[in-house]
Order: sequence, then C-alpha cells, then structure tokens
Amino acid sequence: MKITTCINLSSTFFLVFLLKYIMADNLTPSELIDAITSFLRVIIEQLWYQIEVYPRESFDSCIFYDLEVKTTRHPLVKAYLDEFINSITNLFNDGIISKIYLEIFENNSLKYSFGISFNNSLILDQLRNDSQFLKSDKSNDLFNTFTIVNELKSLLYSVIVESSKLSKIEQNFGDFKLLLATTEDEMVSRNQNWILDKRLKQQTADDESTLNDVDLYPLKEVHLEYINIQGYIVSYK
Repeated sequence: MKITTCINLSSTFFLVFLLKYIMADNLTPSELIDAITSFLRVIIEQLWYQIEVYPRESFDSCIFYDLEVKTTRHPLVKAYLDEFINSITNLFNDGIISKIYLEIFENNSLKYSFGISFNNSLILDQLRNDSQFLKSDKSNDLFNTFTIVNELKSLLYSVIVESSKLSKIEQNFGDFKLLLATTEDEMVSRNQNWILDKRLKQQTADDESTLNDVDLYPLKEVHLEYINIQGYIVSYK
C-alpha cells in the first residue's frame, strides 16, 4: 500500500487511496520507508519550483498530506526523480543512508543548499542488522500512521514556508547537484546523475566555518523513537 502519493483530487485513484489511508492505523517497515522517500521527492520538487530551477509553468498542482504542492510534469525530469528516489530507497533498505543534499547554483556559484540528515535513527540500525526486518508484512504499532504523517506534514510545511522566502535564480543560468552521504565507505552507486558524498566528518567543520557567510533557515525537526530527521536551507551571500 502506497500511502503518500501526490494526487489529483478529481482522480478515481484518490478514492482508493483515501480508503486505504483511513484504514491503515500502522505501517509496515517498507511502507514507512515509502512514506519518507515520497516525502523527500516532494521536498525536492518544492525547492525546484520556488527557486525556479525549472520553469514554473512546467509544474502542476496536487495534494500531498492535505497540502497543495507542485509536481513536475516533464517526463524526463520525472524519470530522473524516479531513479533518484529508487537509489535513496535502496540505501534506506540497507540501513546506510545518512544525509541528502540539494545544491543549487547560479552562474556557476553556489547560491542555495538544502540538507537533511537521518543520523541516530534506530530504524537504520535495525535495517542494517536484521535482514528479515524489511520483509515483514505486518504493521508495527511503533510506526503509527497518524504520528508519522503529521510529523512529515509539519516538516513539509516548514520547507514550503522557508523556501518561499528565497529569491529566484536567473533563468538559463541555474544548475543543481543532488548528493548522498552514507554510513559506508564503499561506493554503492556509479550513477553520475548524483554524487555519493563521503565528507561526513568534514561536513560539520565546514558548515561551522562558513556560518558568517550564509543565511541559515532551520526546518522543522522530526524526533520519533525510531527516526530522526533534521534539515536546513542555506542561502549563500
């Protein structure tokens, strides 16, 4: 069951989605990961839309967690995101995802950086150490649907609010990079569309040394017994 699809309210699928959503009190481990990765996809699209990495006319409106959001309708961009989210899902399934970055450039200079961290999340330890955990098709009382949806919804709302404060980049002069950081040393993907970043220990020091040169917008944090999500948006001066 996919509980976090961005949907058009007029679609027949929405009715099926709504019935499943109401009936599902708790999630399986796989459904929880699906909820989180679907949320990440929507975040990326909101940042692209607000900053105009892609033209706004190439986006449609849809409903996600009862919030109106924007989603790209360009088939190549959608395929790119599908592949990226599949890679994130695989890293989640292995329990080795650590951080995700979206860096946005203007005239070859870094203008904005979005970061999100899953460090110190107990579910990742469980996924790394128990190969059968992900295969469970039984919902877990710990993964309460109402709780996780409301936490992710608050985080999504903070992304929408904070990104709306950012200025647009110049058309035809913008670019971006998606970066992944893992808890493992080895490369787990050779796909050149994104970079598996290994600067985990250096990242904190780098961030602290450049705080005077940026505007920092902290995002709503998610702290549950099994998952911790912390995020920020940085605007470079």
